[in-house]
Amino acid sequence: MDASLSLLWQYVFSPANIVGLIAFVLVFCLLQQYAWHQTYANIPPGPKPWPIVGNFGAWNRTEYNSLEQDRIE
Repeated sequence: MDASLSLLWQYVFSPANIVGLIAFVLVFCLLQQYAWHQTYANIPPGPKPWPIVGNFGAWNRTEYNSLEQDRIE
């Protein structure tokens, strides 16, 4: 039993299998990245956010006032 388990362990962790596994994972990640970029390639650009402030100017002022009224009451 120990001999067969040892042989299996040597086969699973052989350098060829490790290199093959790393190559497979690398190719898979590259293909996923390529597919993700292709799905978002035809989207028009959105508004540019301001540094630090972000999209603070896009807030709806009336919505903010109603939230403040709820807080006061």
